[in-house]
Amino acid sequence: MEARAETRRGGVLWLAYAFAARHLLGLMVPGLPVFLPIGLLAALALASVVDGAAAVVNGGFQLIGTPGTPVLVWSGAVLVVSAVIARLYLHRLVIKGTIAEFHEVVDGLPESAPRPPRPVPVLATLLLPSLLYGGAVLVNPLGWLEVSQTAVTENWVVNPGHEESAEDGRPKPRLGWSDLQALHAGQGGRMVMLMDHLAEARLLTCADSRCAGTRFSWAEPVNVDHEPAAASARLPDGRIVVTTWAVDEDARELDENWRARLGLLICDAMACAPAPGGKPITEVTWATRNRMAALAARPGGGLLVAQLHELPLEDNDVDREVLLITTCDDPACTRPRTKEVAKLPADTFVLDRHGLLAGVGPDDRPVLVRVDRETGTIYVISCDDPACVQARMGRPVRSGAPESSAGRPEGAETAMVIRPDGRPLIAYRDSADGAIKLLDCRTRECSQAGRATLSEPGHDHGALAMVLDRGGRALVAFRDLDRERIVVAACTGTRCTPTPVTTSQGDAGQVLAMALDGHGRPVIAWTGFDGSDGWELFVTTPLNLP
Repeated sequence: MEARAETRRGGVLWLAYAFAARHLLGLMVPGLPVFLPIGLLAALALASVVDGAAAVVNGGFQLIGTPGTPVLVWSGAVLVVSAVIARLYLHRLVIKGTIAEFHEVVDGLPESAPRPPRPVPVLATLLLPSLLYGGAVLVNPLGWLEVSQTAVTENWVVNPGHEESAEDGRPKPRLGWSDLQALHAGQGGRMVMLMDHLAEARLLTCADSRCAGTRFSWAEPVNVDHEPAAASARLPDGRIVVTTWAVDEDARELDENWRARLGLLICDAMACAPAPGGKPITEVTWATRNRMAALAARPGGGLLVAQLHELPLEDNDVDREVLLITTCDDPACTRPRTKEVAKLPADTFVLDRHGLLAGVGPDDRPVLVRVDRETGTIYVISCDDPACVQARMGRPVRSGAPESSAGRPEGAETAMVIRPDGRPLIAYRDSADGAIKLLDCRTRECSQAGRATLSEPGHDHGALAMVLDRGGRALVAFRDLDRERIVVAACTGTRCTPTPVTTSQGDAGQVLAMALDGHGRPVIAWTGFDGSDGWELFVTTPLNLP
């Protein structure tokens, strides 16, 4: 107490504060005209270059994708400014001789007993940065995108060897990096993925949109043709319809007696079974087996099946293919009715899994999209009535730059949704400049359309997917391979706002699928490298997409 009183009487504390304030002002005031504008400009630049590329992913701040040139330039500028400020500060300390003056102040202080430790303020000071960070994550004051992401196969044995399944005695299904075909919202809040590539189709069922718990099982039985990829459609009750090509058990390839019959499987979230009472929709021989199919659910509970196959060469001077539709009044397709609706130039990509799209409007009128991946041409065929007695065809995208099959994405390069008024929206990758574009069709056959460019031309883009959200906006998800990110563009008409939602390293399969969960949020399934020697299946859900 005596030492404290002596200190106060001598004015030592006030002298110390005056000393600190004088030198602080001496350092700060001359630098304000320079450093304050620099700091404000740096903050504004950071907000502008990071806006849209920053997100809260699984409770932590993350910069999405590879930093672009603006972020790198900003980082370099901040480093230069920091170095200059540090240099001036150190120089100011040296020329003022503050060390000697500080020693004089310390020597003038009277001796006193050491102060007791105060652990609570010290602990609070140490925890303050973590508390501020956690509060910022919870409150999200800047309104950054919040994302939930799960590495579905992180703890999987992807190739279980010859371990038998307890269900049917077959080996347990395997998962490949290019197997993802479609994602659907299943029953009970589950999400269902269709997996198929040169094997029997499989179902991967997630317990919820986060896909923390999964079930992986066979969808198709044995004795099916593995080469055509299975198509699928979601029924209004949440069940999934899947195509299957059944063959005889003793059938041999290249045999003139070989036959494959197109049938349907109806799947809930747990298993698939042949459609009860269903009849074969079509039958093909080995010579005509390279046939493409697409499915769409009809508003009344029925089904639309679209098929595409090449016509015999002797009937044409040029290669052409015929487009057929089969309409069914029930999901089992017990009374199929097949009709030819168009003839189109043949595409050499006969094994293209995503070259035919089918949709049905609320008025039960079909809309079909055929993508010629050899030339980039897109054909749109619409029907004037549910039975398609009269069909109209438009060609909104003409031939672009020819592309080879080498290095092409495994996933879809075209997607379609049908709006409540029956007009389609079509997202596609332009074969001429590589950009992702959107067609806002003004007519059902898309003979007139508004256009929007969703990504920069000249960049490498992978697979894409599209859904309509509950507000009627088109959500287009696509992979930006150059910047290693997945982007979702929210479009009202041709006004689109792209938002990066996650970082995607590598191009494992380049596959991607999207669907809305029970809360109306987009759920994106995709494959990518996990940072080691393998690949992972990820599920990404933007929680507050603008």
